[in-house]
Amino acid sequence: MNGDHTPLHADTGVTSGMFVERSLYEIRFWARIMKEHSLFLRLGFRAEDTQLIQEANQFYHLFEQIEQTAHSFNNQADPEQIRRFNSEVQQAATNIFVFKRKVLGLILTCQLPGANNFPLLVDHISREANYFRKRLIELNEGKLQSLPDAIIKENVFFLRIMADHAKFIGHLLDPSERKLVDLARNFSHDFDQLLYQARDLESMRPQSLTVPLLDQFLDQNRVSVVSLRDFKKTARDLIEQCKIKSIIHPLLADHVFREADRFLEIIDMFEAHLTGGAR
Repeated sequence: MNGDHTPLHADTGVTSGMFVERSLYEIRFWARIMKEHSLFLRLGFRAEDTQLIQEANQFYHLFEQIEQTAHSFNNQADPEQIRRFNSEVQQAATNIFVFKRKVLGLILTCQLPGANNFPLLVDHISREANYFRKRLIELNEGKLQSLPDAIIKENVFFLRIMADHAKFIGHLLDPSERKLVDLARNFSHDFDQLLYQARDLESMRPQSLTVPLLDQFLDQNRVSVVSLRDFKKTARDLIEQCKIKSIIHPLLADHVFREADRFLEIIDMFEAHLTGGAR
């Protein structure tokens, strides 16, 4: 590892091959996530919320089609074709973001009494839609943030996502699952602390953007994400085997596991670039 304390150099952009690969990498993952968000929202609506159910179903089918299309391309696809595809997907992500914020507004103004979508969950999934749409805009503009800024920003985003997941798990487990509820609460506290640390590092920019500080930052986050990922995997397996009591849909358990696994991929990618290794 580079042991000096000089700030890292910024990335200047992306090549055509990198643009295609990264675009498909993002869309294949996030289109599935958006599709599943549509299902989770629909499951949380009341039977009388027919218009909202219909809209959620439309988004489910839209992102299912996007996911299939993304898998029909390969990394040798025409960059201009992928650029157009990115624009279409970005519009779909914008639309589902607007839908999610509309639902959040209805919940917070008590217009959906008795529905089962937590306000924080709806806010959470809208943040993910906004992340996705902005990622596609960034790719189409050929811009990437400098590596240090990207490390801080991505970790702030995903640490909050992980903290939210722990809170949701704790609330959706049956209260009688006392040990698992305690574990979820401990993870929630751990990731809240990591998030505060990340925001402290962010506020100290640019002086904080050194290899040693960022390397330690990534290492510390990785340890906690691995623990949470393994906890989610255990919970998912137990839910699938009907061995614990909860109102967690098995697909939701797998969904949050995949997002933790994604965060680990991103940490490892950053670590490789930071220390001069290959992706």
